[in-house]
Amino acid sequence: MNTARRGRIVIVRFVVCLAAASFGMAASATVVGDLKTGSAGTMILTLGSISFGSDPSSAPPGPPWNAEVANGTALTFTGGPLAITEGISVFGPLTFGTTPLPVNTYLQFAAHPNLVYSLTAFGPGSPNTNCATAATVGASCSIFAGSPFLLTKSADGTAITFTVFGKASDTGVAGLALGSNYEGAFVGPVANQSPVQIQLFFCPSGTCMAADFSSGKSLTSSQAADFVASGPTDTPTGTPTSTPTDTPTVTPTETPTTTPTVTPTNTRVPQGGACTDTAQCVTGLRCVNGVCVAVNAPTPPVSRLGLLIGLGALITIAAASLRRFAGRAD
Repeated sequence: MNTARRGRIVIVRFVVCLAAASFGMAASATVVGDLKTGSAGTMILTLGSISFGSDPSSAPPGPPWNAEVANGTALTFTGGPLAITEGISVFGPLTFGTTPLPVNTYLQFAAHPNLVYSLTAFGPGSPNTNCATAATVGASCSIFAGSPFLLTKSADGTAITFTVFGKASDTGVAGLALGSNYEGAFVGPVANQSPVQIQLFFCPSGTCMAADFSSGKSLTSSQAADFVASGPTDTPTGTPTSTPTDTPTVTPTETPTTTPTVTPTNTRVPQGGACTDTAQCVTGLRCVNGVCVAVNAPTPPVSRLGLLIGLGALITIAAASLRRFAGRAD
């Protein structure tokens, strides 16, 4: 085999392998959109852990299913869509500082075994540990420094938020490395209890001591969650992207001082406030389980267009190399 022919074979093989790898990367992150969950079960919190009780209303009922797909889900993936009330298994108990991360099977689905969400990080809570200051709607605190639970004063009590991050794959655990990024949050409403009352329930002195962590105290609430996954070129569907179209109007009053009065319109609901739709919340917040909470969209990975442009450039270089080899052969 002459040198020119060997060169052509090497270049063609290189381009074919690169193309396969590039398209594989672009196609692997196909889980995109908004997964909303609920449960007829419970969320159980301690100072150092979170777990979930079985969901008797999921399809099939738990255990092991302790959550279910809820209305409003708009998730696209290979093998989808999900059915409302489809059972979801949420990993637990998750013990902070003890359970190793990542948890590759954080979310698993009863009828879609290839769809899996991992857990790579969680929290943080609030830097404010003086929960007595979280006395107005929307004000937040955490029970102790470093706690991943965010306690936000709501109109009728407290909303406890647990934020999670990770990867989503529709090809099983093996596809997580190249899977979509997601960010989500569990929210548990606690009626008729303020953040400081919850803090004092766990830590009666107001400062959490070693004995408080080993006391075995737990708090149980209902729960709902929202997980937003982004693919290579997609913005998460659950991320509020609209901005208010109503502009405050300035109406001058006919008084000797001619002082203008500003009439604001379209007031958005702050964090911890009651809501029925994300559009009612302040930009950057999401309506989860009737409460406006902060859930930011993950940064999308490299786009499919960028991969294709790079691939085109490599093919052009390969073609030029083939012409040089052909010229040498002649």
